[in-house]
Amino acid sequence: MVNKYSCAYGKPLSVHILRHTFGTQLYKKKKNLRLVQDILGHSDPKTTTLYTYIRNYEQHHTVDDMDSFE
Repeated sequence: MVNKYSCAYGKPLSVHILRHTFGTQLYKKKKNLRLVQDILGHSDPKTTTLYTYIRNYEQHHTVDDMDSFE
């Protein structure tokens, strides 16, 4: 169903991609890895960080935040 409607919209997606995106967006909003881990059903927080691209997000924003220091 996801494939059918996403292709009709012109943006082919998979359930896997939607799950990754949901986890990443949830982390960005809540900043709570444990919450994301529970919602995604992961037993290991390392899986959650890999699955949601949290490392890349955190690295990028940590460097950006350094620009505001004087």
